[in-house]
Amino acid sequence: METRNAHNRCPADSLPTEIEALSGKLSSTNPANPDCSPVPRSWLISASPGQRINISLMDFSVKKQQQPRTGSGTACVPYGFLLEPRLGVNKTLCGGVAREWEVYTTASSSLQIVLLPVGEEQAAFLVDFQG
Repeated sequence: METRNAHNRCPADSLPTEIEALSGKLSSTNPANPDCSPVPRSWLISASPGQRINISLMDFSVKKQQQPRTGSGTACVPYGFLLEPRLGVNKTLCGGVAREWEVYTTASSSLQIVLLPVGEEQAAFLVDFQG
């Protein structure tokens, strides 16, 4: 019987998973091997040339009845990053703002989404993308 080191079952690189879909959802929950140390997960979403990608966030840490937080004193709970490298865009994906909200619309037809590892104390969230 062969025994395997947990390190051998963990992802060796941080290349983004490529997605060519018109729409979808990315979850904050990590189905990765529990023996692996938490690492940021990354997706590269591509739409047809000339199309834009809309990003929405459903944040389960915010109660349905709670009013959206606004103003300069609003703290950002970083859930990840939205990147458009060709355009120099690097936007923090902030949680704790509203239960459901439109986060970003791309200027190009591709977007890289990086989700940070979720701690046990952090609420779950969904990132919705529409191309």
